Amino acid sequence: EKLTNNHISNFDHNNLISHQENNTEYILGTGDSIDVKFSGLDLFDNTYTINAEGNIYFPEIGSIKAEGKTVSELDEFITEKFKKYIFNPDIEMFVVAYRPVSFYLIGEVRQPGLYTAGSANELPRLYDVLKAGAGFNNKADLSQIEIIRINSSSQGGGKIKTKLNLISLFDTGNQAVNIRIHDG
Repeated sequence: EKLTNNHISNFDHNNLISHQENNTEYILGTGDSIDVKFSGLDLFDNTYTINAEGNIYFPEIGSIKAEGKTVSELDEFITEKFKKYIFNPDIEMFVVAYRPVSFYLIGEVRQPGLYTAGSANELPRLYDVLKAGAGFNNKADLSQIEIIRINSSSQGGGKIKTKLNLISLFDTGNQAVNIRIHDG
């Protein structure tokens, strides 16, 4: 199903977890650093940081819009651009430093609002962001935590949402519900 930015699609949380833990579904933005490796052409290997305009500058192909793309989308786009200069380019890339993540906490949290969290090495997890909002009040239904995030264009765009049962984290230590939180 093709989604637009005006629609939010329900997403099975097991499917969301399996996809979102994979770097290819992380949506890149200003401040992310990406390691780019060219198989057999170490001369081109480098680490690039997405600038304030959302671009990465490659000396060989110029400025490339990276913001809003996943790693796999950017890899595919850059590979196509380098075909002008390299026969059958084999490029591998991955995020080496994450930008801070901005997120809204609303509902039955003690301190709702806009927060920023995370470190260059790791995206924050659900439990981390709930701690940022000073936890939840006594009206909170921990079996109905809702996460809404931007969906990559290669996955249909728009937004996806899931409901998680946080009680299982506390009762059994089920880390599957303690998902990573992305920007947006």
